[in-house]
Amino acid sequence: MKLLKWLLASVVSLVVAVTLYLTVFFDPNTLKAEIINGVKQQTGRDLVISNQLSWTFLPVLGIQLNGVTLSNPAGLTPQPMLDIKVAMLEVALRPLLSQKIEVVRLSLDGVVMHLVTGKDGRSSFDGLIAQDVKAKTKATGNANGITASAAEPKEGVKGPELARIDIQDISITNVQIHRQDALLGQSQTLALERFTLHGFSLGTFASFTFKGQYLTSDMNLRSVGAGELNVSRDLALVVVDNLTMTTAVAADILQANPLTSVIKLTSQIALDKKQLSAEISQLSVGDLQAAGTLTLNYAPPVPKFTVVMQTDELLLDKLLPSAASAEEGASTELSGPAPKEPDLSGLARFDLQLTLAATAVKYAKLAMQNLQLQLNVEHGVLDISSLTADLYQGRLLAKARVDGRRSPATYQFDKQITDVQLHPLLKDAADVDGLAGTATFHLKGSGSSLVMQHVKPHLVANGQLEIRDGVLYGVDLAHMLRQAYATVTGAAPAPKGQAKTDFSRLSGTFFLDNGILTNPDLVVVSPLIQLTGKGTANILNDKLDYKLAASLINVLNNQSAAQPKPAGVTIPLMITGTLQHPEYKLDTKALFNQQLQQETNKVKDKLKDSLLKKLGGF
Repeated sequence: MKLLKWLLASVVSLVVAVTLYLTVFFDPNTLKAEIINGVKQQTGRDLVISNQLSWTFLPVLGIQLNGVTLSNPAGLTPQPMLDIKVAMLEVALRPLLSQKIEVVRLSLDGVVMHLVTGKDGRSSFDGLIAQDVKAKTKATGNANGITASAAEPKEGVKGPELARIDIQDISITNVQIHRQDALLGQSQTLALERFTLHGFSLGTFASFTFKGQYLTSDMNLRSVGAGELNVSRDLALVVVDNLTMTTAVAADILQANPLTSVIKLTSQIALDKKQLSAEISQLSVGDLQAAGTLTLNYAPPVPKFTVVMQTDELLLDKLLPSAASAEEGASTELSGPAPKEPDLSGLARFDLQLTLAATAVKYAKLAMQNLQLQLNVEHGVLDISSLTADLYQGRLLAKARVDGRRSPATYQFDKQITDVQLHPLLKDAADVDGLAGTATFHLKGSGSSLVMQHVKPHLVANGQLEIRDGVLYGVDLAHMLRQAYATVTGAAPAPKGQAKTDFSRLSGTFFLDNGILTNPDLVVVSPLIQLTGKGTANILNDKLDYKLAASLINVLNNQSAAQPKPAGVTIPLMITGTLQHPEYKLDTKALFNQQLQQETNKVKDKLKDSLLKKLGGF
């Protein structure tokens, strides 16, 4: 018994003596110079610890750093790569003896990072994630008969398990990460206002909150959220549950500015396989309500995303610029400095497979139903392999491809519209009220540049159009023909009817180049008239220039005997004006030339007959 008491007293005395030495006599600041010199030798960087180090030993093992800076490589600015105002870590001492880690408090405040890439390609990470370390490790491994592949951890092999990791409190506040890339001419800022984690332990859920901001030259994104975090004991699986995140995005290209979104999801991250999956129970962006799934495989050099989303109603005019805004932007481009092509180089940094289904889609007044979209991004190329939708009692089928590997980007498309009611489509899409019927339309083309003022001049396309059982509003072509015939022949003018022309079929092919749409074979057939001709439409200024040959192929049943019956007579017409306001008029010059030619031919025929009679029938 006396021996046991003596041993206990000795242990207590030893603990007290060690504690007294570490807390009273040992000064951690004596290690500052050694730490600073070590960093200088290993990285070539300057480490500055401006304030005194302080630490505690009992009841917790803790250390606090104040005023710590680490420089960027020489020649890169801003010079400080890392600036830490306050860093504090407190770990319970006794659990360490049982392979347990209990973090009482981890606190970071006032952290500023400048991650810089210079024009010569050097970056802030040069010398930190050094290839020298890999080379030394490889050389050491080879010297010991260990290959590089054998030294690397194998996928799917779980790491060692800790008995327990508990974190009572993590608090990270006022963190700013500035990224500047002189090669790409880009700058970005990530500002984390706060991140907190409470009551964390391996294998159980712990609550966390965050609030932050992401800034670029043309976008400002603010986000706040909360959820629950669970990390498996083998550190191979991370689960984020009940995450709710609210985000506000401000950008010039958005119609709603800022655009607010809310997302609720549950996610799993398999760290050993480098895979992430998420079930998105709610995605609200403006008036958009959607749900779906997301998977990410970040094991390959280029991460691969797979997204499947469903929504009842997709209101694009809440997400994209309106047509008026686009026109205003185009006019601004024409009057202001030369616009820049959008940078699509980011498409090469990820692969994406997107499947989107929407019950209804609306942009301005244009409406579609039952949209199905298959979109892929791979190797810097965006490919819409299939887009189908119900469109004004007809069907839309389209494919498109955008190649962002070079600037300006190039694109190609193939669009087909079948059995669409043309009048409401034109009215909603372009406020054109002059044409109706059941239309089938095929357009295939390609071009370069995504700048609004350059799209039309660089677009090359061809296609065909057919309209059945249609109406051309604003003009009665049959009346124009009868009126023209009466004018030429001196007959009584024809009565005026309704300002419209019914037709059974309108068809033609066309091709587009340098902003000029050329239609060489327009044909319009109706019970009363037939038109053939050709013309152009300038899509840069919307001007029309058509020359047609029109003829009446029948007469009205109620037409009086006194009125002229010009069936079979061809009358030249012209269509000018604009696409929104076309103007129909007689080609008087061609009409009188034609009449003069006819009269000349009649005179020639009479002279010929008279001459034959005089010659005795020869």
